[in-house]
Amino acid sequence: MKSLLFVAIAAITLFVCGSYTSKGKQRPIPHQAQNLKTAYYFYFSDNDSFDQYAQLSAEITHLEDIYQTIISTDPFGGTLVANGYTNNLLPHNTWPVELYAH
Repeated sequence: MKSLLFVAIAAITLFVCGSYTSKGKQRPIPHQAQNLKTAYYFYFSDNDSFDQYAQLSAEITHLEDIYQTIISTDPFGGTLVANGYTNNLLPHNTWPVELYAH
C-alpha cells in the first residue's frame, strides 16, 4: 500500500513540475499586450475643451486638417495645441501626450 502511495505522489509531482517547465515556444505574458494601439482623450490646450477620443495618429491628422500645418510630439520650435490623456477625468491627473504645431 505504501508503494502505491509513493508512486501516486511521484506521478503527481512529475505532472505538476512538468507543467511549469518551458518547452518549445514561449507563451506571451498576458500583461504585455502586443501591438496595442492606445487611444487618448484629447483636449485643446488653449481652453482645455474636449476634442475627441482617438489614437495618436488619428488626432495628428485631425489637427493637421484644422490648423493646416505640421503636428508632432516634438516640442522644439512648436506651439502646444492639444493634450491627450488616458482618462477623461477633470482635473487631469495623468501626464499628457502633448501635440505641437510647427
